Amino acid sequence: SAASAIAAALIASGAAHAQGSSGTVEQVVVTGTSIRGVAPVGSNVISVNREEIEKIGAQSMAEVLRTVPAVTGFGNTGQGSFGTGGEGVFAPTIHSLGASASNGTLILIDGHRLPLTGVNHNLVDPSVIAPNALERVEVLPEGASSTYGSDAVAGVLNFITRRRFNGLDLTAQAGLGDQYKTANFGFVGGRTWETGSALLAYNYSFRSSIPGDARDFNRADLRDEGGGTFQTFFCGPATFQG
Repeated sequence: SAASAIAAALIASGAAHAQGSSGTVEQVVVTGTSIRGVAPVGSNVISVNREEIEKIGAQSMAEVLRTVPAVTGFGNTGQGSFGTGGEGVFAPTIHSLGASASNGTLILIDGHRLPLTGVNHNLVDPSVIAPNALERVEVLPEGASSTYGSDAVAGVLNFITRRRFNGLDLTAQAGLGDQYKTANFGFVGGRTWETGSALLAYNYSFRSSIPGDARDFNRADLRDEGGGTFQTFFCGPATFQG
């Protein structure tokens, strides 16, 4: 009715007047957000995309993350475990924040948390993802606890898998050195249709061990070069030092 319309107009006018009398907001700064595609103010997200992964020939997750200086937790050769004992769980960290039994770096796959793994300690191992299944890796190298919680004190690693991939991609790589060899093999296949898609990826990476006496600079017996011998022989019931 006309009376209802007039009442509604008066209420709207009063609300507008109340908002105007409280002052004008000049700027809104978002310091933490979970909105997809919106980055928090002041955060510099580092991205390792598919082109860069193929350019460096990465065959393991450690090799993918070696290109980001802020990420630590693996050997310079791109292999090995960190902070988990002998079971070999690869636990990358940002700025080395975190003790041997904890990690201040939150690891996500497509924005979702992963179940913890490990024998000595429970940590997240992103090596469960085949490198050839990655579209990109997004690295937030600063504290993001306001958005993600206390497990993101050091930052966030978000592994984004491929979308809408059609075809079959095969990769193979081999290396040979002095008493050292490597072998890598992987494939990724995918198909998309109107209502969905499917992706299957597999990757195998092998690195042989290097004996301690395989390199001259690591030898304990230096007598042929005018030095001494520092060899140690362990046997029962005594230990002999050369």
